[in-house]
Amino acid sequence: MPDVPVPAIVPREQYLATGAGRVDYDFTFPFLSAEDIVVYLNVAPADGFYITGDGSAESGTVHFGVSPVTGTLITIMRKMDLVREGNHVDAVVQDDFNRLTMLIQNLAEITGRALTASETDPPSLPMIVPPVAARANRVLGFDDDGKPQVSTLSLGQLEAGISGATEQAGIATTQAGIATTKAGEAAADAADADLHRIAAQAAAAQAEAFAAAVGFDPIIRVLPGDSPIAAQNGAFYVFENLAGAITCQMPQIGPSAEPYKLGWSVMSEAYPVTFQPHAGDTVNGLASAVVQSVVHGQLDADDNTGTDDWLFRIFNKPGTNTVGIGEAKAEMKAYDLPFVAGYDADGTAETCEVKAFPPMALGRDVTFEGFAGKLASAPAGAALIFDIELNGVTIFSVKPQVAAGATAITAGTLSTTQGAAGDRIQFKVTQVGSTTPGSGLIATLKARVR
Repeated sequence: MPDVPVPAIVPREQYLATGAGRVDYDFTFPFLSAEDIVVYLNVAPADGFYITGDGSAESGTVHFGVSPVTGTLITIMRKMDLVREGNHVDAVVQDDFNRLTMLIQNLAEITGRALTASETDPPSLPMIVPPVAARANRVLGFDDDGKPQVSTLSLGQLEAGISGATEQAGIATTQAGIATTKAGEAAADAADADLHRIAAQAAAAQAEAFAAAVGFDPIIRVLPGDSPIAAQNGAFYVFENLAGAITCQMPQIGPSAEPYKLGWSVMSEAYPVTFQPHAGDTVNGLASAVVQSVVHGQLDADDNTGTDDWLFRIFNKPGTNTVGIGEAKAEMKAYDLPFVAGYDADGTAETCEVKAFPPMALGRDVTFEGFAGKLASAPAGAALIFDIELNGVTIFSVKPQVAAGATAITAGTLSTTQGAAGDRIQFKVTQVGSTTPGSGLIATLKARVR
């Protein structure tokens, strides 16, 4: 291009494809050969185009064989190999041209090792680092627009924070080890400390279902450190007794206390939960009621029998559910095993995935009675199917599942109904929805101590 000057421009242009059959896109910088022009569609090199202009003017045109999809980012730029072509008659000029080519090659080698923006980034994006006074003793990063910025904290502060976080992680690791030990002591069926969280989520979910069915509000979780607690009328209590005993103090029965009821769910056999009536009142004729089993129930105030007595009721017992403490003890042999999939560490529902979950060991000889549960959101395209294996073999002839578009679980059919203490039991999700997997699976294998 002997008669075409090289203007002071950036040899790169970008367009957003408009579709509608447009196949020609112009660029306004000079070039020597069509091989010097590269084109990208979004971030991928384009093909199926040709160039016109060929250095005869300060511009050219890219002609696509097929119109790019509407909204595609088209980047057109000049990219030349750093090679001298041809010689000059004058040896001095020849040496100067060679030197210029070598200098450009040196510069290309240096910039090739530098941190640079992508060729397809917007040309208006500034990539200049902050001045030395602003960046001294700071960490370089990028803001929401991808522009360079420095940390507000100094390097020393960040290192101190990392050191502190490492120390706290060590403390947390130690505490996790203690928690794991406590888990083994607290519940024979707890394989590791993570089952504390799983059991708590399952107990809370069951509590919510029971509370919704009989009109309890609010639902209150109680830890050993909260004990003793003063019972509230109409509340439902989830007693998380994995690490210690809990006492629930009942109000005095009388005209001001009726109608009075509260619901409860005991989470573990590890420590007792004591229901302590007010002085002079009783629970089914006794001075107190002690529950140390995984079971749910209800207490109602009643002074119509001539004595101020709390009626003790067990969840899922037919009829009025009114039972004495002795009968309640027999009912408290439930050994339900909760399983959770599709929840994060904070208890927020997330997408289920095909997965085998950590196994656990049965702590007692049990009889399997059925399966129940629900999903937070339904699968689509196919059913969500899960399984429970005892010593590596499924306990179902027909596996439980949640049909596409549903959240309720079809319980399946048990083929194995008994497990022994020490048997290995493992929960698995074997299939999820093909278009939408489903999320927030809470399930319970219903069992009873033999």
